[in-house]
Amino acid sequence: MLEQAIPVAIRLTAQGLLASKIKTFSLAGLETWAKMIVNRGNKDGWLKVFQGRLLYQALRDVYASVETSGADGGLLRGLYADFLDEGATLLADPRLAELALTYRALAGQWSALAEACLPHRVPAFKQTRDLLRERAQRFAEEGEKEAKAITSAVLKLQAIQNDMTEFPLSAAETEALLTELRDRILDLHAAETTAAQRLDAACPGEPVLQESRRAR
Repeated sequence: MLEQAIPVAIRLTAQGLLASKIKTFSLAGLETWAKMIVNRGNKDGWLKVFQGRLLYQALRDVYASVETSGADGGLLRGLYADFLDEGATLLADPRLAELALTYRALAGQWSALAEACLPHRVPAFKQTRDLLRERAQRFAEEGEKEAKAITSAVLKLQAIQNDMTEFPLSAAETEALLTELRDRILDLHAAETTAAQRLDAACPGEPVLQESRRAR
């Protein structure tokens, strides 16, 4: 039963990444993000929408989403690699073991993007990263038992945000930072797309989405 479920789960993952109806949660959303992050002409461009503490908030949220949504960071790509390794053993399929290596590399790319969002040379950014990691680690290890320490970290994060009346980088430095992030996002889009296509190819059969439509 498990041996049958694993290929279906992998194909669902691939289809969700490559062809999700909700663009924000598909790989197409990465491309859109890359286009917006240094776009001055579009009303939704980051340089128009996010300034001062709002830009700090946006970058902090990217870091938190990538690095604190799971114990190992990397937007859970390492966790998915563990699943692929287990699948490779159960199905005796070396392709899944190779894909596990790919997803561990992707985890590293995602972590590098998150780190680039809050350069450690800026004291407020380094403090933010430390507090976000501390909050996540304490919650993962002790949960509600660490409520006091978690609350302390949250209050310190709020204080940093409140004190940031201006973004701590010059206009030129800010544009350079966002340009670097755009390039990293585009690299991730290309790598993630290739990986998802390999996932789909590793589980031959009619695409799951087509099967679902036929069943209806």
